[in-house]
Amino acid sequence: VAWVVSRVCDHAGGTLIQSPIDASKALCPLHNWEFDFDTLSYSNMPNQIFENITKRPLNFRIERDELVYETEQNALRVPNTVKRTVHPNTPASLRYIAHASVLLEVDGVRMLTDPWFVGECLGAGWWLQHPPKDDAWEIAASADFLYISHNHPDHLHAETLAQLPRDMPIIAPRFANESVGVILRAMGFTNVMELELLRLYRVNGSDLLISILPTSDHREDSALFVTKGDFSAVLTVDCVGANKYVLPTDVTLLLTNFASGASGWPLCYDVVGTVDERAKIVTKNRGTAQLEVMKYVAATRPRIYMPYAGFFEEKAPRDAMIQRYNIKNTPQQVLARVAAKHPQVLGVNPLDHDTIHWNGQQATLADTPRPPLYAQDAAYIGSYLDAQSALLADFDAHRIADYFLQSEFRDALIVYLVLTDDDYVPNGESLRLDFSGTPMRYDVVDGAALLAKFNALGELNGMHHLMVKARRDSLWRLVREGRPLEELTLGFQCRIDRKPDQYNAAFWKHYTSVGAPILRGEDRLLAKLLEGANG
Repeated sequence: VAWVVSRVCDHAGGTLIQSPIDASKALCPLHNWEFDFDTLSYSNMPNQIFENITKRPLNFRIERDELVYETEQNALRVPNTVKRTVHPNTPASLRYIAHASVLLEVDGVRMLTDPWFVGECLGAGWWLQHPPKDDAWEIAASADFLYISHNHPDHLHAETLAQLPRDMPIIAPRFANESVGVILRAMGFTNVMELELLRLYRVNGSDLLISILPTSDHREDSALFVTKGDFSAVLTVDCVGANKYVLPTDVTLLLTNFASGASGWPLCYDVVGTVDERAKIVTKNRGTAQLEVMKYVAATRPRIYMPYAGFFEEKAPRDAMIQRYNIKNTPQQVLARVAAKHPQVLGVNPLDHDTIHWNGQQATLADTPRPPLYAQDAAYIGSYLDAQSALLADFDAHRIADYFLQSEFRDALIVYLVLTDDDYVPNGESLRLDFSGTPMRYDVVDGAALLAKFNALGELNGMHHLMVKARRDSLWRLVREGRPLEELTLGFQCRIDRKPDQYNAAFWKHYTSVGAPILRGEDRLLAKLLEGANG
């Protein structure tokens, strides 16, 4: 049976390529997802948590020995019945603050996105590439409301949000698991409004409309659409294929992420050959990120484009390998590519011009001549690493087991959680976690012995074996705060191997979206569940 399907991977937007070892399959270089030509669905994942993800064949024909296929390009449009007045020449301005945080003002209404102003995130693996300027807190205080796109800590940043009033109005997407709202409420915020995706909302009864758009990669992530009169803006944040690229057209302003390098794959995966071989995948991923930008520009046809949500860096000395190999796109590279294909679009590098003024017809660019909020020097970085290390004073391996026990996850999976020093050398107590029974069983064992046990595995007996070497301080902090386990990989604070070499989809999805205590609305870990211990 002949068919044609899109080569875009339905997980994170990578480009599927022919498997070098199996002609009936394709592989995605982003995360090694495997696409089966016979079923038009994804395989190579134990406990198919992403079941029913299949591709729909496209209409095609052969003309003069050339393949011709049909695709649809849809667009979002605000119904005329919703637009009460036209409001020609609507004024607006945008001020870039740091990473994914901007202040967008439309006709006097000020909204601040994803504020991360100070410190680190993801186990001290990520740092702001450029600290904000010294008026960042004044800008935050002036905002009428915040928009928090999703629960990753570079967008929902606890240390930054702790400095803001608890009654600050906050809009967030209403995800199935309430993965943003539950964290904000646990932090004490009392004015959190979770908005349904793809619905238009008026701001305080005015003609300013906002809508939160979904990602298309099966994660709880979102983008933002803002419009009033003839002004409109789309901020895609970290979304892969926001709303499957069905977006408003002819927008005034488009902001997208651009950098790539925001995942532990492949550099943290020991199962993927040498570091140099992993670096080649990093290079391909950068190209995929640039293609994503081009898709957004083509879909929205903006007047102005600004890259953002990618200004982070691995600055801790212990992450020197990641910093060396995790090379990211620069805003200059992405802007040059946009300019080459879309010369009519005004490209703005926020590092050169942090402010855009829109008078309703044209843009004026400016830069705010202010010093940084703080010096991000070795002493600053060291103070955070020292504080994280100090938390080990109350380390308890059984509390780590509680983190997994309380979520009642089950799978034909054994996890070898090897706790290490900064250089990933086993260091003291570690855990073997067996998720195949009820309740989950665990052993507290010596880390070096546990690593040796994994390396010596021969017959797998139908089980999947996942080895996670995690820095002791980063993992312990994650457990104490009840945060999602994926933050270990996002922050480059672990190294991963697995037998067989298959993506443990169910495990990572569970501890990303529902399994962590903070996502279950718990403000502390449960008491020790020692009935799950062996011996």
